[in-house]
Amino acid sequence: MTEENSMVPPVSEGDIVKNQEVINTGKKTDGVVKYEGYIIFVNDCTTGDTVSFKMEKVLPKFGIARQIDENEE
Repeated sequence: MTEENSMVPPVSEGDIVKNQEVINTGKKTDGVVKYEGYIIFVNDCTTGDTVSFKMEKVLPKFGIARQIDENEE
């Protein structure tokens, strides 16, 4: 893989990201958010929702997050 094709994820495990629009729905009830070009799967949401989430797992090509309440830190 060349440097051009590799992406440094714009988030780290434990980061909180607020007010992102779900652009698609993946398997089961996972929503798909694209944050700074990086794909994140967020639990229990659907296309069109605006969600805040905490990053649980960050991988080179995508991340997994848990939806949180707006006031949760």
